[in-house]
Parts: sequence; structure tokens; C-alpha cells
Amino acid sequence: MSFSLDYLVSPTQAWYSLWDIFVYLGIAVGVVVISYFVYHVVRYRSREDYIPTYENKENSHDLRFVLVSTSLSIIVLIILSIGTLNAASVTFNPPQSNDTVHIEVIGHQFYWQFVYPDGRSLINNLTIPAGAVVILNVTSQDVFHSFGISELAIKIDAIPDRYNTVWFTVQKPGVYVDAIRCYELCGAGHAYMIANLTVVSSAAYEQWMAQKVGG
Repeated sequence: MSFSLDYLVSPTQAWYSLWDIFVYLGIAVGVVVISYFVYHVVRYRSREDYIPTYENKENSHDLRFVLVSTSLSIIVLIILSIGTLNAASVTFNPPQSNDTVHIEVIGHQFYWQFVYPDGRSLINNLTIPAGAVVILNVTSQDVFHSFGISELAIKIDAIPDRYNTVWFTVQKPGVYVDAIRCYELCGAGHAYMIANLTVVSSAAYEQWMAQKVGG
């Protein structure tokens, strides 16, 4: 099963929106610059009847162009700076609510372990409730790993004796086979360090959590 952005809420959307801003502004700036260039190429092209004149006078047109181009550049930089800071804020400040789920992720050579608040532990299968804010605290038991879900466009280092945090939300239940991978070469079994992402309904997740550990 594959992901669709219609069913995702995560920092991914914030960075995709920022990417769109960069693209649209880049296109707009490119159109203006190229149009200005073409205009001058056509206007000042070589002509047989052209007689050059040499006059010493101030050209207010150049000053206006400098002021306009500088102002537009400042506006573009301000927009991009605000968008970048907003995306960074969304990434590093996960929302907190009653539906928030905290899960510890531990990388091992060569498998993923997911530890839940009640102590239960899953190997190579991350089970989460649909629609909930899932906050993963990622670390490693041995060497450097890199936890990633490419469809969500999230990736975080798994480093021994250190916790890195990443969060996301998936709205649509389903089993996303091999969605979780290690993106840091960590040894001979690196290619087999793969896990599934299982998204269940809120009711099914609560029922599962209500069971005794090991049930």
C-alpha cells in the first residue's frame, strides 16, 4: 500500500509548501529578469542607421531600476525567510494533544525495535493509530543508523546514547509494507533492516493497548 499526501499531516507538508513558494517565486523572478534582458537586447540591437551620441546627463531610469530591483529582492528574501522559519518550527515543535502517541525507536544490527509507553515492544513493525500525532524518539543500541520513511519524506539519525525526535500523522489505515528503512550503511545486514508501518483505527489501537503486555 502506498501513501497519499491527502492522508498525511507532518512536517512534510510544510516543506512541500515551502518548496512551492521557492518554485513560484523563482519562476516569477526568472520571467522578470529574462523579459528585461530581451527588452534591452531588442531595443539596443545593432542597426545600420544608428548614430551614437555622447551626452553627459543623469539617468534617473537607472536609479529607479536599482531601487525597484532591490526592493523586490528584499521582499522575496523576507517571504522565503518567513516560510523557512515556519517550516522549521513545524518540524521541531510537534503538536501536543490527547491523541499524541510517544514511541521509542531503537536501531539494532539489523532490525528496528519499537517500544511503547506501557513497555510492550514490537520488532520490525510500527503500529500506530490513524489520525493521531505520532512522536518518535529515535536512538541506537550499537552503531549509527538512520530511521526513514521515504513516502513521508522523513528521516532522522539513530545515534547511540542520544535521542532524536521526529513526528507525523497518517489519516488512512493500512499496512505499508517495507515503508521503514535504514538509510545509513551500518554493516553487512544493512539492506535487510526494513520494517512495516501498520496504521489501525483509533478504536482498534485502544483495544490493542488495553490488552496485557505480551497479549
